[in-house]
Amino acid sequence: MHGALFVNQDEWSGNPEIETIFNRYAAEMGLDGEQFATCLENRTYEAEIYADLDEGIGYGISGTPAFFLNGYFLSGAQPYSTFEEAIAFLMEEAEE
Repeated sequence: MHGALFVNQDEWSGNPEIETIFNRYAAEMGLDGEQFATCLENRTYEAEIYADLDEGIGYGISGTPAFFLNGYFLSGAQPYSTFEEAIAFLMEEAEE
């Protein structure tokens, strides 16, 4: 579902028929359409989603992806080399 939401965000973002669109995505993926629609309509996981959002904001995260390596914050999509450098830096720091 995450992939479909990301790829198709121009279709659903700001669309007043968002629930219909999401239900169609669920059906196209072979999910239990009735269960999905009920969950979406009842906002079953809304409290958990907002709790996660608030936690991220509390850590200073304003977008995705976001990474923490032993408390070292990396924001946004980063190349592999950035992670290598961050890990090497943290390992050197730990040895001191």
